[in-house]
Amino acid sequence: MKLPLDEPIDVFGLAQRLGVWLAAEPLDRAYGFYLRQGDVAGIVINSQHPEALQRTTCAHEIGHFVLSHDSHTDDASTLEQFAGIALQERQAQVFASALLAPLPLVHNTVLRLGLRGAVLEAADVYRISRVMALSFQATVWALRNAKLLPPAWANQLTKVTASSAKDALRGMSHSGDARADVVLLTAQDAGSAVSCRAGDEVHLRLDEDLSTGYQWQLGLPSETPIDSPTSLDRGDSAEVSLAWDGAEGLTVGSSGVTRENVDIPVQATSDTTPAWERLLDRHLGAEEIATVAESATRSPARTRSAIRRARMSAAQEPAEPLLPAAGVRVMVVRPRVPGRHVLNVALTRPWQVLPASGKVLQFVVDVRPYAAMRTPGLALPQRDLHAAAKAAA
Repeated sequence: MKLPLDEPIDVFGLAQRLGVWLAAEPLDRAYGFYLRQGDVAGIVINSQHPEALQRTTCAHEIGHFVLSHDSHTDDASTLEQFAGIALQERQAQVFASALLAPLPLVHNTVLRLGLRGAVLEAADVYRISRVMALSFQATVWALRNAKLLPPAWANQLTKVTASSAKDALRGMSHSGDARADVVLLTAQDAGSAVSCRAGDEVHLRLDEDLSTGYQWQLGLPSETPIDSPTSLDRGDSAEVSLAWDGAEGLTVGSSGVTRENVDIPVQATSDTTPAWERLLDRHLGAEEIATVAESATRSPARTRSAIRRARMSAAQEPAEPLLPAAGVRVMVVRPRVPGRHVLNVALTRPWQVLPASGKVLQFVVDVRPYAAMRTPGLALPQRDLHAAAKAAA
């Protein structure tokens, strides 16, 4: 099917390209099912499941279709186990794994995140899973199959939950929606596009030495437009930049970034609902950095213990006056409005309006809605196809 191998596999689109009718329904215990009647085939997935699980279920059902299997209903026993299940279910599982995590995609993702040759910890596996749009457990096995995780360590990582892995990456407990993903941005990510969903957490970590008198500030306008990089989310989206008033939150405005064939207007927000929500803005000293880093320890049990000790609140202030020293500026923001956003971060003295250092970093963030199929019934393109066929008749 000539699917691109440098971005998450679009299993929902693939099902429709294969001529399979795709629908979602709220199911009880079933994850999904595959139906075939003559030349017509269809897949139904559970509309109440999270996106990663829906993708896995859809890939499993596509396997039944491609391998010419009979109609079948799938649940936890056929999607989450391997031993003791029927041959056709094992075949569909292997097919789904190969479809969702082909080796080129796995290796491209590891290379892109700068993890080639590194000992992958739980937080690293989570970052890979987010880029590949897979569950944490599925990513563990994909990395094991690619020989990027030793078997014994992969078995240890399967005991770590995705929630714990996200806490290890952020160094704190989640601030609201437990399903929210965590996107980590450093200076190396400036100028490139990253993708997340509305409601996810975007963590910026930038080296900062307060003894120089300069610190990173979020929200200064761009001096010059930047070229629009290719987004992981290929859907059309509005492009906006952010302005921070220093107190209430971030507001949306024109970014100066151009993109062709965009006909969706910038989504306005009210004064009480900013486009982005600021969760944290702090300078971490050496001791705090070490505490956060400890949360990425190898042992799952020690990981949970370290996370409990390392939890930070957005409203938390340092217990003692902050001495000027080298450390890291941590800024955590949450997007609320889908579209293309440009985060501008400037290294400046707090009392200066313009960045005297001239150093401004731009982070392009493509914010998309959740891709899970939440609405019962046929997928939208197939609803349109069905309506067109009825109208033609």
